[in-house]
Amino acid sequence: MSIFKDITTYLLLITTILIISSFQITTDDESHYEKWRKVDSLTKSGQPKSAIKIIDHIYKTSKENDNTPQIIKSLIYRISLQSSYE
Repeated sequence: MSIFKDITTYLLLITTILIISSFQITTDDESHYEKWRKVDSLTKSGQPKSAIKIIDHIYKTSKENDNTPQIIKSLIYRISLQSSYE
């Protein structure tokens, strides 16, 4: 009976950790959503240098929070925009 109780406790702990970490990932991506919309707007209006400033901010905060998808996205956008105005 004790083994079953231990397994249940561990499963509950793992489930709780997974749920909490999934909320963190979602809020990180949502916090960048408006910034990415601004980047798209600036890009469409022909202001790549202003867009790169916002991308740099996204990159910095994503790096601090270990948000790999946002880091990759910001690097790709930055390279793309730099090549368009250089």
